[in-house]
Amino acid sequence: MKRKRVIIVLVVSLILLSLLAIWRKYQGKDTEDAKVQKVMDQMGLSINDIEIPLEDTKDAKHQVLDSYLLINDLHVISTTEDTTEEFWDTINQRRESWAITGKGVHSADTWQGIASIVDAMNVDGLLLAGDMVDFGSSNNYQTLQKGLSQISTPIMYARADHDMATWYNSDGSYTKKDVKAAQEALKGAGDNMTPMEDMMVWDKGEYCIMGWNNSTSQLSEKGLAKAKETFALGKPIILMTHVPINSPVDEGLSQAARDFDPEHRAKLWGQGCLYEPDETTGEFLRMVLDEDSPVQTVLCGHLHFAYDVQLNEHCTEHVFNPSFTGSMTRVTIVR
Repeated sequence: MKRKRVIIVLVVSLILLSLLAIWRKYQGKDTEDAKVQKVMDQMGLSINDIEIPLEDTKDAKHQVLDSYLLINDLHVISTTEDTTEEFWDTINQRRESWAITGKGVHSADTWQGIASIVDAMNVDGLLLAGDMVDFGSSNNYQTLQKGLSQISTPIMYARADHDMATWYNSDGSYTKKDVKAAQEALKGAGDNMTPMEDMMVWDKGEYCIMGWNNSTSQLSEKGLAKAKETFALGKPIILMTHVPINSPVDEGLSQAARDFDPEHRAKLWGQGCLYEPDETTGEFLRMVLDEDSPVQTVLCGHLHFAYDVQLNEHCTEHVFNPSFTGSMTRVTIVR
């Protein structure tokens, strides 16, 4: 009888401990959710949700595989101290007129707020789709680095023209060599930062995420080779690129881009657009647009407005609002 009581006590104790662990887990989640919501409210942040079903498993049971947080066009502007004085008025005007959320929070502070909640959002990766800083300067990169150092979530950072620009430094105080050195230093942000190759790839088993780095320039032969290698895996591909790809089947995006741009430019990759592909880039674009392409979703920014367009029968391109307005995107992969 005594032994029986001991067993009962042990079983009850185990049940109570399990219940306590579950309670603590959910209490912790509630605390993290509250923290995330508080920062979002203070900063004027919002989340746009998109769901990507893997093409070859559309008819399978709906199951969440992974989720990612995507930030694009944040255009961090910290200070003017390391730029040429003649451009200070221009920089301040850009900072005050549009690099700001609806709550009046400037992009540099917005980034610190976002960085403080990424891990608490429990996403599987952070996708940075270019123009994280407004121009290459030591202060802007230090601000970016400060945020990156708070994040342990895996990061893929696809740079763009603003990330590499030496604008506002006409006196030579900050050169392209300095910008490259600053970008290299970002690799030291932590082991969670994917090396900045011309074409970056996360092989997630059932699908791949591919990031076209520095997509405001022509794709290199090395980048094309990496893309071909990834295509050959035969898995669904989600492509992140800063510059959108012009659709051969729908002129809506190119027309919207021209209407939005003061100079009436279609700031897209494609023939007749601002970004005219050379032979290497053209081959890559044909690979993406081909009806048999494994690319089923393209994620991008650059235009500073949101737009969805079909690139072919099975591939959707999502252009996102700029994150300097407080807009973020949660990308959920399902099957």
